[in-house]
Amino acid sequence: MLLIFPDGRLPSRRWWAVVALALAGYGLTFLGMWRVGIGVSIAALLGSVAAVVLRWRRSTDQERQQLKWLVYAVALAVVAGLAGWYIWDYS
Repeated sequence: MLLIFPDGRLPSRRWWAVVALALAGYGLTFLGMWRVGIGVSIAALLGSVAAVVLRWRRSTDQERQQLKWLVYAVALAVVAGLAGWYIWDYS
């Protein structure tokens, strides 16, 4: 999703490699190759974050506002996930 946000298209054709990497990671994880699949998925996630940074640098005012909201939502999800993990682990 990060690759196609906010306009529904990839930043350029070369980003299809990141899409293929994500699909490979999901497929490997589904087939039971957890460590390899998770490692490949993390690499795809880092590529997706790089795409968001690239979009930020090339964006207009409206797209920047949309990207800000995306960053706020992701930050909130991370904080909520860490808080839930902490409560679950230490209660």
